[in-house]
Amino acid sequence: MYAVQKNIPMPKKEEMRGRPKGALRLTIESLKVGDSFLVESDSKRSAAGPIARACNVTIVTAQTDYGFRVWRKA
Repeated sequence: MYAVQKNIPMPKKEEMRGRPKGALRLTIESLKVGDSFLVESDSKRSAAGPIARACNVTIVTAQTDYGFRVWRKA
């Protein structure tokens, strides 16, 4: 069982922002339809799908000689 504590003040709203957005999410959010970017690993390519869905963005990925390219489709 956890210890219950009383009279602990709640943090202010600006202190409860959560963690900052990562580089992959910021990049996906900035894409316009037809734009693309290159990621170096399959794990980054795999992570792009759930991030894109969370941003309501449709993406297409393909392997290239230099890594994986991610395009914004819609």
